[in-house]
Amino acid sequence: TRDITLTSWRIFDVSATEDVVHGYLVDGLVLHEVELERAPTDGIDLEFVRAELRGVLIGGAGDDGLDLMGSTLRLQDSLIAGAVNNGISAGEETDVTATSVVVTDTKIGVLAKNASTVRLVRSLVNRSKFALRARRKETRYGGPSRIGAAETYVVDAETVQDADKGSTIEVGQLRVELPAEGELGHVLSQVLHA
Repeated sequence: TRDITLTSWRIFDVSATEDVVHGYLVDGLVLHEVELERAPTDGIDLEFVRAELRGVLIGGAGDDGLDLMGSTLRLQDSLIAGAVNNGISAGEETDVTATSVVVTDTKIGVLAKNASTVRLVRSLVNRSKFALRARRKETRYGGPSRIGAAETYVVDAETVQDADKGSTIEVGQLRVELPAEGELGHVLSQVLHA
């Protein structure tokens, strides 16, 4: 499937046990100004998808806020809050570039696993057990995972970074403090005023 665009919509209080948004084998998925609240499982689950997400708000998920498998994703100006497990879970050779993203109130803020790469730029991970975590499995996708973080803020995390078995987390200008007002635009103001 090619070229699907969803703009300016809101889904909340979903009662089914499936993921709220699930994309599979889509080349050219665009989600702009999409709001999901109180998802029973994953908020957005993308498998083998090339996508652009901008202005996405995920407010509460029973599992992962954003669950990715074998996907290529650009994420910008977005908020992921209150996911029970991972805010962003990038697995199975996923490649993510996230700019001006706030991830808050999660067990793990950003997880790269199974030979995946996440680049985090001008973003904030807030209130998590692990802010940045890179994992390698010894199964089908057995390569190391990588997280690169530049101009990224981490606040109230038990562990800022945790990498295992050859996986890496490289940081440039990682700050353990709240950013100054205006540095993350409208996304940060949603968190601070909630």
